[in-house]
Amino acid sequence: MVEGLLRHHLADRGALVDVTSAGVRASEPAVDPHAVRAIATFGPDLAAHGPRQLTRDIIERDGADLVIAMTRDHLRNVVALDRRAWPRTFTLRELVRRASADGDPSAPDLRSWAEALGSSRVAREMMTSDPADDIDDPHGLAYSRYTDTAQELDAQVRVLVALAPWPTSGPLP
Repeated sequence: MVEGLLRHHLADRGALVDVTSAGVRASEPAVDPHAVRAIATFGPDLAAHGPRQLTRDIIERDGADLVIAMTRDHLRNVVALDRRAWPRTFTLRELVRRASADGDPSAPDLRSWAEALGSSRVAREMMTSDPADDIDDPHGLAYSRYTDTAQELDAQVRVLVALAPWPTSGPLP
């Protein structure tokens, strides 16, 4: 859902960013129809999206200037796959909170911006779940939970798109 929202809002802004996603527990062959329907109200069409399992190779190959997780557990899974991803891996809520408080949109690039935002973090503080950082997965729940999640994700992504130094010209990062 976040991939679709990021693509949609970044395209509206004219940003040149390659957005991909992978899940730490991607086991379904297709996106849940409730997710497709809920997110479509915000513009993105996820009907053709295919989930994939996150691997270390994906983190390395796809570049991953910024890695966005939905929960601290997901964040820990990313870092367990590739410790080098820690400085640029955040939960969406944490990233928006830090960017709103300390983000420097004049950073030379997205990776530098993300690493600067994360420079004061302490890994051991991210070892437990925290409702302030974790976004509940609506998978298998009532459609209303999907719409609630879609609304929150859209609001968070809009703030992130407004605050981060997304490239708007030149080659993709």
